[in-house]
Amino acid sequence: MNKGKKLILAVLCGLPVDHKMVKAAVSDPSAAADMLETTKISKADFLTTLGEDDPLFAHEQTWENLPRIAALLKAQGEHFTAQDFMTPLTGVLSPVRYAERTRKLDKLFSPEIWEGRRQELDKVFYSVMKVERDKLNFTEIRRAVAALTGELTPEDRLKTYNLDPSSVRTKIRNGNISELKTDLAKHGDRITKEYVFLLDSAGDNIFEFKDTFEQIDKWLPELEAHGERLGKDDFLFSVGDQKTPLQHAINHSQLPKIFRARIWHGHAAEMLELFEKLPQTERVKVDIQAVLSELKEAEYGPKVVTGKDVTLETLTSVLNEAERNNGNFFPIHALGFERVWKEMAQIRQTLAEKGQKLTLDHLRQPAGLSGDTVMMLAARGGHFDQVMAIAADAGEVLSVAELTAPGNNGKSLLDVLVTRGEAPSLFKAESWIGRGQELMTLWDKIPQDKRKDIDF
Repeated sequence: MNKGKKLILAVLCGLPVDHKMVKAAVSDPSAAADMLETTKISKADFLTTLGEDDPLFAHEQTWENLPRIAALLKAQGEHFTAQDFMTPLTGVLSPVRYAERTRKLDKLFSPEIWEGRRQELDKVFYSVMKVERDKLNFTEIRRAVAALTGELTPEDRLKTYNLDPSSVRTKIRNGNISELKTDLAKHGDRITKEYVFLLDSAGDNIFEFKDTFEQIDKWLPELEAHGERLGKDDFLFSVGDQKTPLQHAINHSQLPKIFRARIWHGHAAEMLELFEKLPQTERVKVDIQAVLSELKEAEYGPKVVTGKDVTLETLTSVLNEAERNNGNFFPIHALGFERVWKEMAQIRQTLAEKGQKLTLDHLRQPAGLSGDTVMMLAARGGHFDQVMAIAADAGEVLSVAELTAPGNNGKSLLDVLVTRGEAPSLFKAESWIGRGQELMTLWDKIPQDKRKDIDF
């Protein structure tokens, strides 16, 4: 960063004229030219340092001027986030820690900085050390933030209905929502995600209780009926050192309550992002392929053509082409559907009558939300005999390298076939004519205890 920009930042933050960087910039003839070239001050500039180990937020003057700085950034379409204040700037110190050191937490929680961002405000508040947090009237801070948009905090709103927020939390997690629905309806209100995520005094959510997951089918429909849904960010939300709903689900052995189709219709890629947050030891507790298949069938199944109208094009065209420019895009086509493979023998015959045929290249294409190949999906579904038949129709063969290469989940085609007890289908003489050495290589990769099932 040039000295001119540093000088501008120092002025905006109200640093004294005797600060070393101010003095250095003023004495440098190039600083004036640098200032003229500085067209914009961004949020990132305030999160940097004026010099070695000298972040702007280490100075109490910066905190005093924070509302003004926030207003400047807002005019430019930027704002400080919870993550900005909680991420260390130098060493292990974050802006929150500097606010504690300089005794400027009141400035950090200036209402205008958090307008319309209650959950982020909660995150920052509960990241403050408890001894300092207890000195703040967080209820009044949240009220002031809500008032900026003419609203009440969820807790205050419930109190105007003569409803205790802690009682509302308990009724939702226990699934006792009939009376709650009636009480809320009297005031034109309903069960919302905002009420589901009410925090207790320690900052924890109702997912800390196993009941919340067990009763999810009672309270979740209340959200869905009004267009609300639970997404990845909801399951990863927490404040302070509290656990996320995802972590609570792991502790309560309730992951299948999160990873199921009804929650993720239209958002399968988002579900996969959440799934990847799980430790490997927990992923095996979720039949993610079954969930993906259900989502795929519900969303794209009606577009799949089978029977006498099937063609090579209907089998291989991308059904979700319109979504290609979306994030986390995965191509989906008919060959990725289980029911297509159940009919594959008849489909091959229909194609042959039309002078068409599938090849191994078609089966090597990714198909589905998991990113696996068509061939892998067919193998998992118990249809590898049809893969071999397609190869024979096309006069092609599968190499040992292809059979043993790990897929997306680390398992190879051979691993899948061995697990399913279908490895013998690979050892047919006609598939290995002129490839005796490759055959021996493949045989060496078969586990000893599985070889007895193969007529080698």
